[in-house]
Amino acid sequence: MADGRVVPSVVGPFSVEEAVEQGTEMPVDPAAVLAALNDGVYLVDRDRRITYWNLAASEISGFPACEVVGSRCADGILNHVDASGRQLCGEHCPLQLTMQDGRSRTVQVFLHHKSGRLRPVQVTSVALVDDDGRIVGAAETFRDDSAHRADRERAAHLERLSLQDPLTGLANRRYLETCLATRFGRLAADGSRFGVLMLDLDHFKRVNDSHGHETGDEALRTLARTLELGVRPGDSVVRFGGEEFVVVTPVDDADRLVAVAERLRELVRGTSVRAGEVKLTVTVSIGVTMARPGDDATTLLERADSGLLSAKRAGRDRVVLV
Repeated sequence: MADGRVVPSVVGPFSVEEAVEQGTEMPVDPAAVLAALNDGVYLVDRDRRITYWNLAASEISGFPACEVVGSRCADGILNHVDASGRQLCGEHCPLQLTMQDGRSRTVQVFLHHKSGRLRPVQVTSVALVDDDGRIVGAAETFRDDSAHRADRERAAHLERLSLQDPLTGLANRRYLETCLATRFGRLAADGSRFGVLMLDLDHFKRVNDSHGHETGDEALRTLARTLELGVRPGDSVVRFGGEEFVVVTPVDDADRLVAVAERLRELVRGTSVRAGEVKLTVTVSIGVTMARPGDDATTLLERADSGLLSAKRAGRDRVVLV
């Protein structure tokens, strides 16, 4: 290189020449290749001391080469952190791990821009080896990941929407299908038992007809919040449709299942919604059943629904085991 810094001829699994499109005008100076890349590139020696820093690295990070070259990446200049906020400039540094085992790595992280803001980047680290195959350092390339990250977040948001009821924020029937398939798989594999509660908001049509759909919607949201607060870790709460809800819970026997249902029924009974100056008490009827050998999602839910109908016929605001 013109400035005296050396770029090893082999960069992990790829050569510098492979970074350049095939053509009649191939740069012969590796420095010119690295300088022309749109990705940020920097090289470190075995002590993780930065020996090269290209223009794109300066543009992405805000740090010019004169402030970086000669320092150690472990000094926390870029302060890479992952999505959970974990610092990556110590034992979790991709460069350090690559120099230990020679394996390349690609991860999505945040770097700290010189201005102080976080910037999402995709980082790839590769080992630098000499002619004898010994690891003498590492190279890291990084590119702005804002657009891709936004795409992933939009995709994740759409996926959440496809599994989420928009009115209550609970999981929907599509999620329930997956949940029950998983539960039945565990039941078959190791005998992990589970039960289902099917709940229906009592007198919901009367609420809608007498006080309007906004009050009816609020009653549904109130019930959803109460169920979310009342269930235990490992339970799943789903809006099944209309005013019906389903709770899937890993319990060992019918007595415990009934106890779960009674506790939720009492919690719901203690809630209310307001329709103008009127306070409306919210109650639910619940049908409960344990999953049995030979069941599938259809038979299980049909049996829970039969218990729910029995609870309504018996006067509502009660639990019926089937």
